[in-house]
Amino acid sequence: MVVSVRDLRQHLRPSIDQPIANVDVPFWSTVKASLGYTYDPLIDYISNRMKYDYDDNYSPELDLKGYEEYSSSLLYARTKNHMIQLKSQIDDNIERRKVLENSSFWSQAGASVIDPINLITIPLGGPAITLGRVAARSAIGVGVLQTGLEVARYPFDPLATIDESALNIGFAAVTGGLIGGAINVPRAMRFKALNKMIKTADENASEQINLDNISNMLDNNTLTIAQDPKTRKKFNTKTQEQLKKESNSIGKKIDNINVRLGQEDPQIMPIDRLGKAKLEKTKLKEKEKLKKINDELAVRHLEIKNTKSTDKFSIAAGGAIGNVISTPIKRVLNSDNIDFAKQTLLELINDSGILFNLHKLQKTIGPSIHQKAVIKNGEWVSVYQNLLKDWGDQIDIDVKTTLGVNAADMAVRLENKISRGKGRQNFTDFLIEINRKRMFGEEGITTAEKSAMVKVDKFFQKWEKRLRATGQIGDDITIRKFIDDAELDIISLKNKLADEIKRKGRESDLVKLYLSKIERKQTEISENTLALQTKDDLAPAGEKSFLPRYWDKKYIEKNREKFETVLTKWYRDNPFVMSKGVDNKWVKTNLSDSKDAIAARVKKTTDNIIQKNDEEIIPNVGAGKSKHFKHRELDIPNQLVWEFIVKDPIAIMKGYTHKVAAKYEYAKQYSGKSVDDVMDDVIEQMYLAGKTEAQVNLYRKEYFASYEQVVTSVLTRSPDAWDNKLAFYLKEAAQVNYLGSAGISAIPDFAKIIMEHDMGDIIKGLQALITDNKVNLKGQEAKLVGEAIELIQGNSHFRYVEDITNDINVSSKWDQAKNVFYLANGLAPITHLAKTLDSVIRGHSLIDMSRKVSNPKKYGKPTKLEKSYLARYNIDERIAAKIAATPHEVTSNGLILPNTLKWETSAKVDDETLEVFRTALQSGILNTVIMGTPADKPIIVSGVAYIPMSVARQFGMPEHKTVKGYARIESGLLGLPFQFYSYSLGALNKITMSAAQGQMKNRMLGLSMSLGLGMMAVQAKTPDWAFEDMTWRDWFTRGFDQSGIAALYSDLFYQSMHTALAVTGKNPTGGFIQPKFPSDDAYGAAVGLGGAGPSIAYDYGEALKDMIAGDFSEGAKNMFRSLPFMRMWFWKDEMNAFSNSFKNW
Repeated sequence: MVVSVRDLRQHLRPSIDQPIANVDVPFWSTVKASLGYTYDPLIDYISNRMKYDYDDNYSPELDLKGYEEYSSSLLYARTKNHMIQLKSQIDDNIERRKVLENSSFWSQAGASVIDPINLITIPLGGPAITLGRVAARSAIGVGVLQTGLEVARYPFDPLATIDESALNIGFAAVTGGLIGGAINVPRAMRFKALNKMIKTADENASEQINLDNISNMLDNNTLTIAQDPKTRKKFNTKTQEQLKKESNSIGKKIDNINVRLGQEDPQIMPIDRLGKAKLEKTKLKEKEKLKKINDELAVRHLEIKNTKSTDKFSIAAGGAIGNVISTPIKRVLNSDNIDFAKQTLLELINDSGILFNLHKLQKTIGPSIHQKAVIKNGEWVSVYQNLLKDWGDQIDIDVKTTLGVNAADMAVRLENKISRGKGRQNFTDFLIEINRKRMFGEEGITTAEKSAMVKVDKFFQKWEKRLRATGQIGDDITIRKFIDDAELDIISLKNKLADEIKRKGRESDLVKLYLSKIERKQTEISENTLALQTKDDLAPAGEKSFLPRYWDKKYIEKNREKFETVLTKWYRDNPFVMSKGVDNKWVKTNLSDSKDAIAARVKKTTDNIIQKNDEEIIPNVGAGKSKHFKHRELDIPNQLVWEFIVKDPIAIMKGYTHKVAAKYEYAKQYSGKSVDDVMDDVIEQMYLAGKTEAQVNLYRKEYFASYEQVVTSVLTRSPDAWDNKLAFYLKEAAQVNYLGSAGISAIPDFAKIIMEHDMGDIIKGLQALITDNKVNLKGQEAKLVGEAIELIQGNSHFRYVEDITNDINVSSKWDQAKNVFYLANGLAPITHLAKTLDSVIRGHSLIDMSRKVSNPKKYGKPTKLEKSYLARYNIDERIAAKIAATPHEVTSNGLILPNTLKWETSAKVDDETLEVFRTALQSGILNTVIMGTPADKPIIVSGVAYIPMSVARQFGMPEHKTVKGYARIESGLLGLPFQFYSYSLGALNKITMSAAQGQMKNRMLGLSMSLGLGMMAVQAKTPDWAFEDMTWRDWFTRGFDQSGIAALYSDLFYQSMHTALAVTGKNPTGGFIQPKFPSDDAYGAAVGLGGAGPSIAYDYGEALKDMIAGDFSEGAKNMFRSLPFMRMWFWKDEMNAFSNSFKNW
């Protein structure tokens, strides 16, 4: 919003409550003028650059009549027509200013509500309680965005002045606070919000300067000198504020000297008699003085932070722009909670996507459980690739995959169809056969079979060893150790309990905590003692090789009678069950062997198998569960139920890794502790730090919700529950219709690669991929860290679709059809290509930056960005030295090629280095080719909500057993509104927030390319007839939306526009920006707020309604367009044309 000089004077009058004259300018004219003033200069500039080429015979200086005062802009005209266009745009700009000059203050304030800059920052207020907090946060958000907008707009507006831009920034912040507060507040309050914004900005800037100074002193080894009492003696009598003022004064003095030294025209500002040499000497002296003062300020800052709860885990400057979406990690890190609480949450869920203050000091916390679990996917992928080679040897074929597609297997399957099953063995049949032989104790016949069986055995043996080491599969040694540890814990807890009772009495929160922990430890001792006594009786019966069991539920449903026959025989031969008796010991309980009793057991068991959400394949380490021993509930050998279980070893490895990896990493991180133990350790320190029960319960909620996302399953109810089933079908129908052009939407991903890496490294990577045989697009390193495997894993849709079940077992025909859909729409191959390209460049850059940090004399000094970048990915100076020393190859053009497969067996590389490098590579790829992670998502996205008991009690809802103070509800329906927000939620942190935090190496080039690719994607997705009618302004704004630069902000803007249009019939931008599609259905708009699933259901419903009402052709047309695959980018126009022919029916 522009502020006229008249309005400014009015604001500065002593009587600030004096009303402002209301000039009769139509409101929508004000809106159009305001939006045009803000955005048209930049849009016009880009449009002109693309439209006009240079005319060597044209002289713009001869064509300025009447516009001489704008010559600085007009002299850049390329042609006569370009000059005419520029003059017309200046006339339009003048006219806008006249409209705004004559518009009332409140009319302009109302126009600001519709400005995207204000609209998208309203949520920055978050769930704040008070109006003041909402207004202040919104003011800050608007001010930040307006600053960026003014920087972009100012150079292209011939009428703009520095003062005007500064005033616009301030006024944008004020109106932002006005909107955020949601009411018309007095101007005095608005200025208070503005002052608060300025104060906050000053504090952030001061914090940043101190961090930079500390970082510089660490780099130059001068921190110890600055901390020396002798150095600091002369500052002892000066306060913090005095030093700041002195620092500012000296800074201004140096700026003035720079102006004098750089002045080209001595007539304007002649150099004084001291001469240039004296000025240089004075400047040097002042800079030395300034450095000493700033060093002292930094040391004082460090002392304050060391004596208080430090803010090292706080999100670094620039991160506020990401607060539009509140997530557990942001709420905890932005709170005043203790560092131990913040660190514990980061150890669980961090994805290296956000810069923290500790990273600026080159400090790290190590890879999170989430990061370490994800790279475990690389293990089964490695086995998969080796099994492909064995299968190729088996049928004598050279197996090659292109962009993850196994063309050889497709050819063999086609061959089998043509020959009616007489062709060669396909890959899946080969896998099932070797697994069957493993299970039944048979030997492999061919060399390929033997080799494949060994690989599968080694995979599961490795996991068995890990689980035993962390106590999740119990043996005598591990179980006894846990009993001993629990007994020592009880002794310690009883001592703490006695001390706390003496200190505060029995009603203390800590007393309750200690009593609860003692009771839980006693239960663990009891259960583990029982496990020692009965482990032989409880072991799985008669199995030759270890194979986690996944029931083929769909096959069982189709062949229930056959399955129940097998169970009936088993129960008749084994009429007992192991259960806890009255003394809490495991006992063998004999059951009735009557026909009816066995039939009832068989029916109950079959029902449980079909309806159960998870197979119990390892001990459950969730809240309140025993974690050291587990047996199958149905202890029948796999050989007897082979027909009814999943047989493909790759599918089993994939599912097993998905369910076990995070549990293993959690147990490893915390020495076998349960989530209850870990949370209680934090809560104890919170109580000791004086935190309240409400704060403790809030943290417990944030941590446990994050734990569910990372370690266990978010939805604990059966997927066959009606609401979960309905949500599943709605989401499936929506994605295979609406995402027909998802591959085109992914094109701007390549711009993010440019933002992330040095241009020199990008060029090296591209050159090597084209010319060097050692580098290819197989993406070996990407696959080893669990990336670029979308087609193998069948989860391409996770990039854009929030899947609350996250069931990665692709087995049904429908799942295979979805894989074909994402292959055909381009999303899978483009994602694969982008991840592979990024992995090649990233492997080089991680080693290159590590070499700079470990040996700056040889490889060059690393920049601050490079050091904080490495720290963000958990690479400090110690790890950097180890990575620099790893064995690697270098191509002819200098591209470094890591080979982490060789690192696994290299004596030069320890496990820590390998793990840190691989997690850095994996997280970096996912932070570039974006898919939302648990750290990016609000709790409700997963279909779960926690309701405070103050509200829940009113509805009779029980308190959650782990998250005290809250009731928990879950339903797949709760996640429906967020189905297509996985990318946007990730992009908010990885693009928008990353740019604001200065974490992009080629920010302007990358953002420009992202915008260009976004516009290209818009053109590719838009029919020719519609694109011809699209204004350049709409192409630009839609391209901006498509680019992902503003991530969720632009999504919300267009969603708000479509809803407003449908409900009111008016375009809230006054026609300045057009909607993406017609919005005239208020009911459809309301349904659309519930997400893509309800929208596709509404489409089907409207089509059926038309058909029933007699308008069969219209209904049939809309029904046809809503079917799966109908909006695929390559035939959408043809399908629409075909459906239009229905009107002839």
